[in-house]
Amino acid sequence: MKIAYIEGFINEKERWITEKYLAALVEKPRPQMMEIPKYVTEQWLRTEGAERFQQKTAFWAARMKVTYGRITIRDQKTRWGSCSSRGNLNFNWRLLLMPERVMDYVIVHELAHRREMNHSAAFWQIVETYLPDYRERRQWLKENGVRYAGPVELPKY
Repeated sequence: MKIAYIEGFINEKERWITEKYLAALVEKPRPQMMEIPKYVTEQWLRTEGAERFQQKTAFWAARMKVTYGRITIRDQKTRWGSCSSRGNLNFNWRLLLMPERVMDYVIVHELAHRREMNHSAAFWQIVETYLPDYRERRQWLKENGVRYAGPVELPKY
């Protein structure tokens, strides 16, 4: 891009940039973090937690008539789930602590990528077909997900 174009864009958006910058400087109260139940250990995640993801994903995949590759549970910092072009699914282990309907939303969202690898209107129509209230579930995740984020050292046993 030409420097003149970039400078013009910055000048045009200067007020918005300044407002966002100043808003970021204001101290915001930190949300109360979700307490991790004592039963959540690395071993539990590998066994019971993994089984729960397997069962729920298989259920939704059958309903949606889609296939998928392997499922991996991760300690992701910024994502709740992802779907690779090969159909492998990654899920954040913290979903296991959230309301079941939110976990279902993330699973359906990722499985919808098996038909549409984007966030187009067609993609959201697929999600809505299986979860007509997906907007409320998505909003809950936006508002409350931050309570589940952050570093956690899980016991190994």
